[in-house]
Formats: sequence, structure tokens, C-alpha cells
Amino acid sequence: FFFFKQKTAYEISACLVGSEMCIRDRYEDAQKCVEYLRANRLGRATFMALDKIEWMKSKMNQSFMAPGYSQRLFDLVKPKQEIFRVAFYFAIRDTLVLSLIHI
Repeated sequence: FFFFKQKTAYEISACLVGSEMCIRDRYEDAQKCVEYLRANRLGRATFMALDKIEWMKSKMNQSFMAPGYSQRLFDLVKPKQEIFRVAFYFAIRDTLVLSLIHI
């Protein structure tokens, strides 16, 4: 688990794994994109193929009990298209957002 204060969680979440990935439906499409970039010397990019992370949907949909004074960041994210929910889960998983930290 990662723990963040709520007011900075959204800024920090942009730095988490997967925040700069190009998302494709199928692995084959991602591979074609990589080949195109390489053939035209256009640089590099990181791709996420939704069909390769399909297995995460069951974990994503399991009930999650966050400890007191916290919420799961994934539950706060509302993607514009449902198909991208699994990509967000892949990137942030069960990261917790705290509204209050007791030290």
C-alpha cells in the first residue's frame, strides 16, 4: 500500500506506474505501434494492451475494505469510458488516500 494525504494524492498519482502509457485494445495493435515508431525513428513509447491485463478485472471488482480514515484511490477515479477502468486499476491498484494522518 501507498499512503498519501488526500490533498496531494491526485498530484502524486500522476507519477505512479502506468501514468504515461499508450493504451491499446490488443497486444498485436500495440506491437504494430512500436514497429511503426521504430521503422520511422520517431522515438519510444510505452504501451499497455488491455487484453493482457484482462485478468485484473476480477481483483479490481472484489470488495475492498479500506482502513479507517482512508479510501482507495481507484474508487475515486471515474474514467470517461468503462473500458479504461482496468487500465487505471493496473496503474494505481489499491493505493490508499488518507484524509487524516495520525503520527
